Amino acid sequence: MFENMKKKIILLILMLGVLTSFTQASVPSVPGPYIGVTALSSTSVRINFLDNSDNEKGFLVFLNGIYLPPPIPANDEIVNSNVHKDLTGLTCNKIYSLKVLAYNDDGNSTWSDERNFNMETTFGIECNQTNLPDAPGPYIGITAIDNSSVRVNFLDNSDNEDGFLLFDRTRDINVTIPENNATESSETYATLNGLTCDRTYFIKALAFNSAGNSATSDERDFNIHTTFEIPCNTCSAKTDEFTYKDGNGSLKADILFIMDDSGSMSNEQIGVANSVSTTFGTVMTNFGIDWKATVIGTERHRDYLNKHIDNPSINDIPKLASQLLLGTYGGDEVGFLKAYGYLSNADISIRGNSKLSIVYISDEIAHSTLADIGGVPDINQSYFVQNNIKVSVVIPTNLQNNSNLAYRLAKVTGGIVADINVANYDILMTKIAKNAGGVSSKIKLSQTPCDVNTIEVLINGVVVNSGWTYVANSNSIIFDTTSTIKDQDAVTVNYTHLN
Repeated sequence: MFENMKKKIILLILMLGVLTSFTQASVPSVPGPYIGVTALSSTSVRINFLDNSDNEKGFLVFLNGIYLPPPIPANDEIVNSNVHKDLTGLTCNKIYSLKVLAYNDDGNSTWSDERNFNMETTFGIECNQTNLPDAPGPYIGITAIDNSSVRVNFLDNSDNEDGFLLFDRTRDINVTIPENNATESSETYATLNGLTCDRTYFIKALAFNSAGNSATSDERDFNIHTTFEIPCNTCSAKTDEFTYKDGNGSLKADILFIMDDSGSMSNEQIGVANSVSTTFGTVMTNFGIDWKATVIGTERHRDYLNKHIDNPSINDIPKLASQLLLGTYGGDEVGFLKAYGYLSNADISIRGNSKLSIVYISDEIAHSTLADIGGVPDINQSYFVQNNIKVSVVIPTNLQNNSNLAYRLAKVTGGIVADINVANYDILMTKIAKNAGGVSSKIKLSQTPCDVNTIEVLINGVVVNSGWTYVANSNSIIFDTTSTIKDQDAVTVNYTHLN
């Protein structure tokens, strides 16, 4: 009898151990581990961190060891996407220690990394004064007037400023703007004259009053020539020389199509698929481009891994045309959030010696934000810009503005912007195909030509007038299958460029 009881006790202990291991396995993964912190004002910040779990009930934020309610809700069960929360009512000159964890009914995750910050020393905010104005922006809009002047606009978020300062990194731009007398958020404008046409500027704005300066806006970069495609006045002769190699001839291009799969996109999907079957395939063949295309949608709750990501189209036009007919069952246009997740997690791989281009097609504003694509404060720090990915967008004209992340990414990366309502998909797909080849070309000019019609290409010292194309978006030359160029041939490109 004692032996039977002993066996039962041992069995009970083993069962408890198994149950304990199951319980531990269902605790959510630790978030982060890094926590991003961005200043919003002298007393508030926005935090962001990576959600690494798919079973959390929410997240708990602890500041100096004290829980800050309420909890952050679960992140729609999407793994590897960013979560953010605003913390207000902070003391400006106090040192804060921040940690987060994920939780569910089975318990808590381990802690994220600890992040320490101080509004004054970390973000350069003046804390010894009260009644500071709120930071303007955060986004700065820029419109070109001519080849030496632009108009700048930003949101005035304060009702107690004495004025604004607009400045660049070198302080060559250092302009004081009078106060905006409006008591609610409204746009403030300024004109910058005497700029250098082909110089890239990096500007910020801040508000000030007698108490001191606000935090700064986001930084915005622009170049009158390249950003707004305005020619500059003076040009000089330039010669670039290359040796043509197999790597130049075997162009490889990877393309990610982000197709809006909401209920209103049926005709657009058909139009793009038909054009892929005709012009896109012809251009890719004519330029001898080895291409791979992956198709994903924009719906937050759809999983595209097992739909097309694990079965991309490689030099297969009928397959790509079929995959672009993605369906119309979605309703939430977060295509760049989905793309960032799949790319940063290496679910979508980029082939060796290839370059990735993105084509985004939607009739709605992109619901993704910078917080969704890495939690960076500046679009120039985003995954797509940092990895030199050209983003082309096909969207309505009323969404072609800086409130739309899709439009901003296209402008910053130098991609195509086209109107979805009047798009000639044959022409558009031709441009996209050429751009994909241009991005992959090794024949890249060192300067931007003043006039593309004056470009002269020589092979082994002999001028050739056909068999090549200049691709403006990548500032490169690509040769088509009619060219007589061979491995190790000397390529010379003569052109004029901006001084």
